[in-house]
Amino acid sequence: MSESRWKVPESWAWVASGEISRIVGGGTPTTSDQTNFSNDAVAWITPADLSGYRETYISKGKRDLSEKGYQSSSATKVPSGTVLYSSRAPIGYCVIAAKEISTSQGFKNFILKGGISPEYIRYYLLSSVEYAESLARGTTFKELSGARAAQLSIPLSPLPEQRRIVAKLDSLISRTAHARVALDQVPALIEKYKQTTLRKAFSGDLATGWKNNKGTSQSTTVHLGDVVADIRYGTAKKSYPERRGTAVIRIPNVAGGQINLTDLKYTTFDENELRKLALQSGDILVVRSNGSSDLVGRPALITEAEAGLAYAGYLIRLRPNVKRVYPAYLKYMLDSPQIRKKIKYIVRSSNGIHNINSGELSSLELPCPELGEQIEIVDRIEADFAWLGRVSDEHLAASKLISTLDPSIFQAAFKGELVPQNPHDEPASILLERIKAESGEMHANTKSGRKTMARAQKPIKRGARMADLIEVLKTKGDWVSASSAAQALGIGDGATSDAVEEFYNELRMHLQNGHVEVERRGDEDWLRLMPISEE
Repeated sequence: MSESRWKVPESWAWVASGEISRIVGGGTPTTSDQTNFSNDAVAWITPADLSGYRETYISKGKRDLSEKGYQSSSATKVPSGTVLYSSRAPIGYCVIAAKEISTSQGFKNFILKGGISPEYIRYYLLSSVEYAESLARGTTFKELSGARAAQLSIPLSPLPEQRRIVAKLDSLISRTAHARVALDQVPALIEKYKQTTLRKAFSGDLATGWKNNKGTSQSTTVHLGDVVADIRYGTAKKSYPERRGTAVIRIPNVAGGQINLTDLKYTTFDENELRKLALQSGDILVVRSNGSSDLVGRPALITEAEAGLAYAGYLIRLRPNVKRVYPAYLKYMLDSPQIRKKIKYIVRSSNGIHNINSGELSSLELPCPELGEQIEIVDRIEADFAWLGRVSDEHLAASKLISTLDPSIFQAAFKGELVPQNPHDEPASILLERIKAESGEMHANTKSGRKTMARAQKPIKRGARMADLIEVLKTKGDWVSASSAAQALGIGDGATSDAVEEFYNELRMHLQNGHVEVERRGDEDWLRLMPISEE
């Protein structure tokens, strides 16, 4: 009996997936034997093949199985139109077989009956990952078993309505995908526009009111050291999370040209130290050492909110001579493409760390117009940046909205609210009766009648080198849960699907060879090493 997850139209029906499909698992041969694989033999996919895969259909994975690998595993060919659903590591990838194909054991594959639309079922499964996960069991990594997969409740609409829903979903999901791509490009466009503004600002193209009769800005070139009153490194003292002493600004607090006062650390200074290190409004902190060359030389302007705080040793403080240079002008100039190019040229690298020192900063040549022109340039920059800030806010709001669109569309689709019902459509109940009445079920091109390659069964000598799983079970000495064994092999939450496949493949091999016994306890398998024979 299927669960009714929500109310659906009268012409629909809630059904268990096992009522409308034959569910087939997959298999994986021994991965250490490269002769089990081929570039062009039996098409075979794993969950890893679907990571980042956005297409509806699939015809092959990264590698095929050789005929030997296919025969020696439980992999089963399924026909085109089969819905392929990853049942572990992770649960929820879903595609449709474009041709006859096989899968690893990380799949439950739905061979649909009665002409049910595979595209309709795929869309529903993609929208129901959390529901499928709620039926899965396991501790280290959850798995949706074949029995549980057969219990998935499906809101089955009439066949013609399935096709209308799929057509509408294709259109809407395509549009949201295009909108998402366009939105993803906005941050880069904003940053590009900022760089264009800064380039123009320090090329004399913004402060038009200050141009001379030749049409050029009245600017002189100076060294940075000529327009700052003090250049000083920060403290080498270790700082701590406890709020004792003075807050110390560190590199993580310098972001986007500003100071972020979250996650501050503290240390104590004597009066003389604090007099040298205390920041003032209008100071500029510059990153002098970092693993990222793009961060080296990046500035942040100190405001009244940070005045009185100290700063760490990987930062350099510039104290502008306000009679020569406007602090915000100097900060923006250090971030301009022209000056960034100069900074990157003089940055030194050693063992992956990039550095610039106070002498190198002091020697930078900078354009220095009159103070009035500097102020106008800053006003123009900040006007442009304020507009870009509003664009960024709108982008963030749109991104949050679009992340809710697909779930809302799916919800409407599978509640019968996306397209109108047609009273002339054959109800789903009639379709179900016809499926039940069919004399034969749909069959995949299975392995009935084929021979599995025989394995040589030799007793294992005590002291012979055994697989890692065997070593883990030896160490444990008694029953151990499969999840604990997997964790001992470094396979836990976040493990790759290939690693999970390898673990299950090794376990299957040892079970077949009689090296390991298994006992089901609750929702998990427990393993124990079988006695080892001696010669």
